[in-house]
Parts: sequence; structure tokens; C-alpha cells
Amino acid sequence: MSDFEWTVEIDKGSGDGIKVDMPVISEQGLVGKVVKVTATGSQVLLLPDLDSYVATRLVLSQETGLVQGQGRADMVMSDIDQTAEVAVGEPVITSGYSGGLYPSGLPVGTVASVTVDPSTGAKDIRVAPYVDFSNLDVVLVVDSFDQG
Repeated sequence: MSDFEWTVEIDKGSGDGIKVDMPVISEQGLVGKVVKVTATGSQVLLLPDLDSYVATRLVLSQETGLVQGQGRADMVMSDIDQTAEVAVGEPVITSGYSGGLYPSGLPVGTVASVTVDPSTGAKDIRVAPYVDFSNLDVVLVVDSFDQG
């Protein structure tokens, strides 16, 4: 990993059935998605990358939003109803939708902080990922799922 992009290489590629946009998970939760594939390897874009976006849902309030990487460990959740109650520590999971990249219900992280702009009422929601990206060892590439 570098300061400019959050990616890792895995030793499975098109010869193993891996394709671009397949979700990648670990035992802790969502890791990211496959962005490049060769015959014998693949590159995975990790959630903290600035180019990473995930449709998500807050577990308690059931509000949906979009989590975007910030190029560092925490991420930002946007597109939340500004009247929604959001609690620090609330779990965040993938929302899943027909045709989406990620299955519903994958653990993403927890709400780390919520600040409100007093002039606009806009919420700034920071999400701490469940996955320890500095210590990734084994990941699973999801090759199919049903959004039922």
C-alpha cells in the first residue's frame, strides 16, 4: 500500500475465475473489490481508497447512505436523511440492491463520530472500518450472490 492508493495484490486471477468488480471480504468484513485481473493475479481496491464507494445501511435506524474512502483509515458516510438519528458505535453494513456490486449485510464498520454543521444541519458521519487493512492475510473473493 502507498499513500496514494489503497490496493493489495492477491495470487488468484482470471485463470481462477476472478473478474473485475467482484467483492472481496475477510473474516472481519468487507475489504473492497477487484479492480484489475491478470491470468494469475488480481488487484483489490480497499475501502479506504478515495475511489472506493459502497452503498450502506445503518443497522439500528435502517437509513441508507454511501460510504466513501478518505485515503486514510476512516471513511465518510453521506446521503443520509439529515433528520435521522445516528449513534456513535452503530454498525454499518452493505445495503445491497439489485445489480449492485456488494451483497446485502456485509459488515463495513461502525459509526466513529457524528458532527452536525450548526448553520446547515448537515451531518458529518465518520465510519471506522471493521477490517484492519494493515494486517490483511486471507481474503475471499465473492464470485456470485443473490440479492433476492
